Order: sequence, then C-alpha cells, then structure tokens
Amino acid sequence: MEFHHFSSFSLILQSLIIIILISLILKLGRKIFKTKCSRAASNNLPPGPWKLPILGSIHHLIGDLPHHSLRKLSQKHGPIMHMQLGETSAIVISSPEMAKEVFKTHDTAFSQRPRFVAVEALTYGWSDLAFSPYGSYWKQIRKICTLELLSSKRVKSFRFIRMEEVSRLLRLVSMNIGSPINLTEEFLNMTYSITARAAFGEKTKDQDKYVSIIKETLTWSLALGVSNLFPSQKWLHVISGVKKKVKEMHRTSDRVLDDIIASATRNKDGDGYSSLLSILLSLRENGHVNRGR
Repeated sequence: MEFHHFSSFSLILQSLIIIILISLILKLGRKIFKTKCSRAASNNLPPGPWKLPILGSIHHLIGDLPHHSLRKLSQKHGPIMHMQLGETSAIVISSPEMAKEVFKTHDTAFSQRPRFVAVEALTYGWSDLAFSPYGSYWKQIRKICTLELLSSKRVKSFRFIRMEEVSRLLRLVSMNIGSPINLTEEFLNMTYSITARAAFGEKTKDQDKYVSIIKETLTWSLALGVSNLFPSQKWLHVISGVKKKVKEMHRTSDRVLDDIIASATRNKDGDGYSSLLSILLSLRENGHVNRGR
C-alpha cells in the first residue's frame, strides 16, 4: 500500500518529534501508569522491530515505500509481526496462511478497527460495516449486506456496470498508445465509478463530488500524520489543522449525500435497475432497517 506524501515524511517526522515532546511532558504521568498496567498483556504480542519512546516503530518505515519496508521487516521477524505506530498497536500479516487465520478463523477477535479521525467523520461515528464495533448493530448491518446488498444475485445484476467501466478504461488506454498513463489513478477511478454507480445509480455530479470526498478521506486516513499516530491527543488535531479539515469534509459529505438521497427518492428505479441506495430506502420504508445503534 502506498502512503500519500510519503516522500516528505522526514520533514513531517521532525515536526512530529517536537510536538510529541510537548505532549510527553503533559501526559507523562498517565503514560507511566498505562505502561505498568499493560506490561503483562504486551508479553503476548508477536515479535517485531525495536521501538523508540513515544514514536514506536515509525522510524523503520523511513527511506523506502511502506510496503517494501514491511516486506523486509517481515523477512526478519516472521509472517506475524507487531509494530507500534505512535499510540496505535498494529499487527502486520504477510502470509496467506496467517491472513486466513485473521480474516476467517479468528475474524471476531480482529473485528475492531483503529479510530482514525477522518474515517469517523465519513462514517458518521463508525456506523458502517467496516468500522462499526462488533455487536448487535454490526450483526444487523452485516445481515442486510449479506441478504440484500451483496448477495450473488445482486452482484450479478451489476455486471453491465463493471463491463462498461472496464471498456471505458480499455478505450482510454488504446487512445493513449505511446503516451504515459497513470494506471494506478485510472484503476482507482474505475473502481470508484463502479462503486458509485452500483451504490447510487447512474453517474451524476453529486456522485463525483462524493467520490472526491472519499479520495480525500483515504488520503488523510492512510497518511502517517498526527491524527492517525496519536488519535487520543485531541489538541494535536486542533493545532495541526486536522480537526478543521475533517469538519469541512463532514459538512460537504452531509450536503452531497442529502442531494443524492433526495434525487434517489424522487426517481425510484429511474435507472432501470435497483441501486444499493434504492434498496436501503425501500427497506427503511418497510421498517426493516433499525435507525438506532
């Protein structure tokens, strides 16, 4: 996975060290207490690279693309490895066998997700399937996804969307033979287009706006910034400008989604197929979707 703006990471790290030293002075007592309380539990963690105080294992990711650095570290520490990224404790899996254990055999134990600030805004307090805490609410939305949204029949009904978007990409490539093409960007655009059309219906300007918000949110979520490395330090989110930016994205997301939902309500089945949004609206009208947590 490529982290955005990684080439300027060394500069960010220098600023981060200064900020965190201030935070350390203010929070030192609490840190010591937490360290003592969690020391017994940390003995059960997998092996991993050596750590710096406060920053953890971040320095091991400097100087190379993150996935390259992780591959080198996994060759040394094994297919299951622990890395401390600021406050975030991460388990790195680098083999198919271990991935099966995490995603299938022991999926419930690994169901919790990091509390990233940008993701909180986009998912309205982690109310989606991917980031919602494991519990009755998560089971309810998983059931809706399994039976109504992502069933085999439903996925097959969107086949023509996938074919059209893949054809569009192939035409773009054929029209630019001999010229450089950013395939990473184009594959992402194709994925976003397929997802937006299946979720909301035929493409509109509102969908393009929402896709832009998703892209921006992913950029903030994947970056090794203050908000992701130290999610509990709310004051750092303020002085770094993250909180202000996230509020702006949240307001824009609200406005765009309101327009999309209003349009879908006015034009039910207007696209000749049932989008995921139209299905959810129908379920809500019939009382099958619980609005509460």
